[in-house]
Amino acid sequence: MSTDLSNCVLKSVAIRVNIIDVLAEVELRQEYTNTFDHPIEAVYKFPVSAAYAVCGFEVISADKHIIGEVKEKNQAAAVYEDAISSGKGAYLLEKSEDNPDEFKVNVGNLPPSQSVSIIIRSVAELAYTEPESLLFDLPMDFIRGQSKPFQQSIDVNITMANPIMTLSCRDYPYISSQISGNQATITSSSTIGNLPNSLKVNINLGSHVFDRRCWREIQSGKETAVSLSFAPDCDYQQEIFDVYFILDRSGSMGGGRISELKYAMLSCLKNIPLKCRFQIIGFGSQWVSLFSDGPVSPCISNLKTARDHITKIAADMGGTSLNGPLVHLLNLTSKQKKIVIVLTDGDVEDCKSIIPDLQKAKDFSLSIIGIGIQTAAGHEIEKLVSAAKGFSEFSESTTIESKFISLLNRLALPAYEEIQISWRNSKGSAISEVRTAPVNLPPIFAGQLYNVYGFVPQNESISSVNVKAKGRAGALEFSVECSDLPTAEPSKILHTLAAKSLIRELEEGAARQKPSDTIHKMIARLGVDYGLASSQTSFVAVEQRDTAVEQTMQSVDVNQHIQAEIIAQQDAQLEMLSSRSGRRRTWNIASDSLEAKRIMSLNIESVLQRGERLENLCEKSEDLSMQSMRFKKSSNVLRRRMWWKNMRLLIFSFLIIL
Repeated sequence: MSTDLSNCVLKSVAIRVNIIDVLAEVELRQEYTNTFDHPIEAVYKFPVSAAYAVCGFEVISADKHIIGEVKEKNQAAAVYEDAISSGKGAYLLEKSEDNPDEFKVNVGNLPPSQSVSIIIRSVAELAYTEPESLLFDLPMDFIRGQSKPFQQSIDVNITMANPIMTLSCRDYPYISSQISGNQATITSSSTIGNLPNSLKVNINLGSHVFDRRCWREIQSGKETAVSLSFAPDCDYQQEIFDVYFILDRSGSMGGGRISELKYAMLSCLKNIPLKCRFQIIGFGSQWVSLFSDGPVSPCISNLKTARDHITKIAADMGGTSLNGPLVHLLNLTSKQKKIVIVLTDGDVEDCKSIIPDLQKAKDFSLSIIGIGIQTAAGHEIEKLVSAAKGFSEFSESTTIESKFISLLNRLALPAYEEIQISWRNSKGSAISEVRTAPVNLPPIFAGQLYNVYGFVPQNESISSVNVKAKGRAGALEFSVECSDLPTAEPSKILHTLAAKSLIRELEEGAARQKPSDTIHKMIARLGVDYGLASSQTSFVAVEQRDTAVEQTMQSVDVNQHIQAEIIAQQDAQLEMLSSRSGRRRTWNIASDSLEAKRIMSLNIESVLQRGERLENLCEKSEDLSMQSMRFKKSSNVLRRRMWWKNMRLLIFSFLIIL
């Protein structure tokens, strides 16, 4: 039955964040109202970054507070359907089967004119960012595209082990913040029609950002959870490597995105290290390389060739098959480390078959720079990046240059790969039965925040952790004393993140090979035991009502409603623009084109100027080389002359003596 979707209204959004050192707890509360004259089932989807673990689901309806329970996925669906058929209120939170990065919420049997508050709890890790800061990043995709004003409020409480130097909340309106020693608060409250793409909080700790941390969390009747976090800051010599830019030229990059890609590539070309080589590959349904003989040095002529090529590229290569160029690069023999950077909008075809080869590849890293998006990468991209020991950067084109420089710096840093972690008791003895999470420890990159967790048996008391690692940067060894996590109330954040780490490792393993019932059961057991939504577990809540809902329930897709309103607004704007004089539109377009041309010219000019400087440096290098050769030849001649002179003197002396 058709329904007017505009009657499903978002009334308010409240976000509560509690940051404890490098860990964060997030509570998202959304209030919806059914303004239909009949019961509905409201369905909406929202993406969740891979850095987050969904660990709580609650509902407030008609002054009732219902706590969701974690059950095996099929059991949760059965409980939901049974409650719906019985006329009860039913609520389901599950991972989408179509997209593993997406969650779906079903609100069933919501009576007419009734409001419901959906509360979703999650935990996450902070990331290291320059300069000397920790970054909390909360994607706001769950409320993007709202067309009607709603009430929003944000409260962030921060507790650090060391004093907070500065605090910033980028690109977010109506924010006020306050710092007091090692604590800080951020608040925001207003009526707004939409929110930025993400809430980013930068916490500057100075040199203390590199401090090593080991936290302990004790829960009655469960294993003790521990975490180790550190960001190694080591001296190193910059590596010489080859940079391969793989440009997405598929149809989805049409319009403004291909223009952003061109701007991003011009910015990247200006910052290629002098001793490195580069190659540009475009891909779609097929792929093609710019330089037929392989990567080239960033001299003036090669930069000109690259610039001319970039200005002419278009989104004209069909699909999004990334496998072809990746297979080519993996099979390419080279003495240099290969750094592969894919510039894409994140929509690529299935790359599951190449993941085992990426994991086994040596001196090979794959990273992503997102074009036109700021949220986490799609599931396929995340699997590739994780397998190839790389990074994801998502930013607007105006900040792409700094993102590229940061990315190169991290990728060029040598990694520690032979890692040994030993959890120890108060006597200094190793605890043998600790479940480390993840089981297979990833490599350690200098300047990157490294997190690892462990479950310690109840009969053991953990006191410290010892770390040993080897790699291109040499040897790394240190010990850290373990302290109780500084929380005002009993917490389960470490238990949740440790379980999430194990679940993610199992899910990624299942994605790389044929999943088995054993893996599914292990994921389900961890999800139920530690209260986590996963590919095998879901949250379900049932509201007992005095009067059962007897009217026919109609399903309302909230995401479809939002999209329909956005399209309607865009149509209205186009109609308004079309009513204006063609001359004024033409003048505006011409003005915008001239401005774009001026900006592009400045960018190209800066590239050329840099190229001229490179050419001058090359010429000076050649002069120095010639001078050194001439000096070497003259010094050899002088050395031979002095030798003969000494010999003649010795012979003459010998004759005199005779």
